[in-house]
Amino acid sequence: MEKERRRHMLNNFTLISNVGKFINPPRIAGRNFGKVTILFGKNTFGKTTLTIILRSIQKNDPLIVLERKTLGVSGDIEITFRDSAGINYEFKNNVWTDNVKDLHFRIFDATFVDENICSGERITDDHHDHLNNLILGETGVTKQISIDTLTTRIN
Repeated sequence: MEKERRRHMLNNFTLISNVGKFINPPRIAGRNFGKVTILFGKNTFGKTTLTIILRSIQKNDPLIVLERKTLGVSGDIEITFRDSAGINYEFKNNVWTDNVKDLHFRIFDATFVDENICSGERITDDHHDHLNNLILGETGVTKQISIDTLTTRIN
């Protein structure tokens, strides 16, 4: 029997240092993440930086967060957080710990919409062929690509 992969939700950050607006903060402002967490606030208060950190965790891609290193500060980026089971994770020495792949969450923002939904806001030549399609999520996009490839072969 195949062992089921455990999935955990992000619970709270304990340190964010040298990333965007977060420069060695003595404590992380905010609350624990819940099943659904909505972030809002004034411009320049770190929402985008926090979203970048979350996307880096989600994709296990250190480059995403490295590109947001705070300008003019010494020291490496350090991020630590824990999940709903109390397991700790960190970004240290320019990499995430291996266990970030066990986390399960989604970020619904402009990037998600741009990557997953053709809203008609901007129409490219590619959109003209698919104007009646609404595809949500990576699985749907992958299936649509397969359909498009097969349609091209048939034609």
